[in-house]
Amino acid sequence: MELPPGSPQPTYHIVGLVRDAKFLEVREERTSAALRFSANESSATFLPIAYLAVSQDSAPPPDLRIVLRSAVPPASLTHALTRAITEVAPASAVSYDAVSNYIDRLLVTERLMAWLSGCFGVLAMLIAAIGLYGVMSYLVTRRRIEIGVRMALGAEPRTIIRMMFAECGVLLASGIAVGAGLAGVTLRYAAALLYGLTPLDASSFALAIGGLGLASVFATWLPARRASRLAPTVALRE
Repeated sequence: MELPPGSPQPTYHIVGLVRDAKFLEVREERTSAALRFSANESSATFLPIAYLAVSQDSAPPPDLRIVLRSAVPPASLTHALTRAITEVAPASAVSYDAVSNYIDRLLVTERLMAWLSGCFGVLAMLIAAIGLYGVMSYLVTRRRIEIGVRMALGAEPRTIIRMMFAECGVLLASGIAVGAGLAGVTLRYAAALLYGLTPLDASSFALAIGGLGLASVFATWLPARRASRLAPTVALRE
């Protein structure tokens, strides 16, 4: 509580302690000290927080916020609470709001950015999967003559498909290794944009790798299966 200059320092009687809580904003760490910024100072100083009764404040604020926790529905309490407040202060105006709604309004910007980032991430993954499918499919299709020669020499269809999977798997593993390495470098920069999350999210990495791997499997299996079913004379004429 701020006191006018020259006022005597009051004596307080501590009746209890409370757990650490957030004071200024949702993003701050739980702390029992408040940050106080001065207009003439660029640094911040830590001050202890104390909860005082309104009757002890010589200059109470024009608006007071009361936090009420109850196991019963809020609608059943508002009437009795309003009546109790108006009996003490008849001219007061009383309004109610849920703490969850208040927190939701504070996090509108963060949730919007998270939603946009998620949409762009899904779009980037879709574009990467389409590009990977096109490259893998092209690499298999352009080897149809080689596949025809191998089949003319007695190679079985399953042997051709297994060979294509082995070669394309090496390319996929190399791309995943390079991509994971680059993602690891950018984790330190992504950590500053996250709240309550760790940048090294195993589920996200697994989902991305699984999606690209699935696209690679289809891009390899479909053209290889189609080429292995062609007659060797047809493949050699192309």
